[in-house]
Amino acid sequence: MKKEIVSIDGKQGAKVVAIISVLLSLIFPVIGLVMLIIGLLSNQPNMMYYSITYIIMPVLYLIILYPILRLFYWLYNRVASRWGGIIVELKDKE
Repeated sequence: MKKEIVSIDGKQGAKVVAIISVLLSLIFPVIGLVMLIIGLLSNQPNMMYYSITYIIMPVLYLIILYPILRLFYWLYNRVASRWGGIIVELKDKE
């Protein structure tokens, strides 16, 4: 059975994808903390500056990704209303 996605709720879709991306990017603060410890122990200020970027990366992802996704879903809804949306084929599970 084929179904067509004709509209996506931009707010909800962007929120879900942004949160999943932030959760997946939680490895960056771990890397940043390791770099910070190494930088503090070896007295390398450059490494400490780089570590701060890694630590705040998930917050930056959320701030940047959410508006971009809202724009993407808005564009998708405009294009799908005019030319049709993504078609997916579904099968009933037996």
